[in-house]
Parts: sequence; C-alpha cells; structure tokens
Amino acid sequence: RNLGLKKCTGRLVAFIDSDDRIHRDYFGILLKLQQIADYDVVVCSYIHDLNVDVSKGDMGDQYRNFESKILNRTEYMYKHITKDYVWGKLYKRECLDGITFDEELRIEDTWFNMQFAAHNPNMKACYINIPLYGYYVRKNSLVSYINGFSILKLAEQCFKCAQEEMDVQMREIFLLECLKRGLHARYDFALRRDKVNVKICYELLKNS
Repeated sequence: RNLGLKKCTGRLVAFIDSDDRIHRDYFGILLKLQQIADYDVVVCSYIHDLNVDVSKGDMGDQYRNFESKILNRTEYMYKHITKDYVWGKLYKRECLDGITFDEELRIEDTWFNMQFAAHNPNMKACYINIPLYGYYVRKNSLVSYINGFSILKLAEQCFKCAQEEMDVQMREIFLLECLKRGLHARYDFALRRDKVNVKICYELLKNS
C-alpha cells in the first residue's frame, strides 16, 4: 500500500484487499458520487457473508436509489465503517499527502484513517448505505491475530493526536479512542501476566 501511494499518479485512490470482492459498479457509483461535491472521501457499505459474492450480485433498484449522508470529520471518526477500514472507500489523493501505513502495526487501517482525519480539518466525506464491497474474514486472516503490543501502540498514537489537535471535539474523540484501545491492551497484557506493560497501559489511561 505504501509503495502504491508513492507511485500512483491518479487523482483518486482506492484500496482493495486481495481476498475481497467488489461489485461491478463499485468504481462507477463511487466516482459519480465523489464528483457531486468533490468529496475528500466517499464510503460505501459492505457485505460480510462468506456465502455471498458481492461481485456477482444484482441488487437492482437498491444500486440506483440509495441514500447518502454527508459527514464532517468528527462524524467520520464516530462511524465504525469509516474509521476502521481503508477498503470500501474512494479517497482524494491530495488529502493523503504525508500519510503512510505503519508497517509494524496490525491495526494499520485505523491509524491511517485517524491520520486522514487529523491532516484534513475541513474534510468532507459522504457515506452511502449500499453494499458495494465484500469483506471476508477467514480463519487464518491477519486480523485474527492482533496482540496487545499493536493495540498499545495505536493507543499511544491516539494520545499523541489528541495532544496535537486544536479542535476540542476531535481531541475528545482521540482521547476516547486512546482509552478504548488502552483498556483493550491492558486486558491482553493482564492475561499474559505482563506486569511491565500493564503498568504502561495504566499510566497512559490515567493521562488520557
């Protein structure tokens, strides 16, 4: 992904995981929607059922008569589908300048979107409630093996974003994300009886 961002020359960027599927009109619909108001990012819904291949589906009128919702960056950070994944989206390339994926972080999509929100204070996003993307989690997927170290690192990054954020509401959002991730990491380290990292989590939570 980082190499792709470095090499690409287009105006828009999309990420599709190798084991997922997209609807045949995925780019057509997202592109038309993006052009309506030159949105910084357009987001669609997704299918999560291994038995349904979205690329072969024909939803008829659902793909022509859909509802869209305009989101500012605080609303973008509140929605699970917008903040936690980079797939199912069409980004404006210029809004991604200076943003990269952390190659040591297993929750790299979330951190990418947090940077996207932090770097674009006047961002305009649009969400459409139609499943154009097929996101399939399999037993051996990397997402199944997220450990406390990755979660703690993300929590620390959230705290740093909060310290640098000027908008009060966005600062609270970053702190809330820090608290959620920090609690998750502390639980994981407690199960491992890792007292050193439990203490690190405790200090981070206290500061947040």
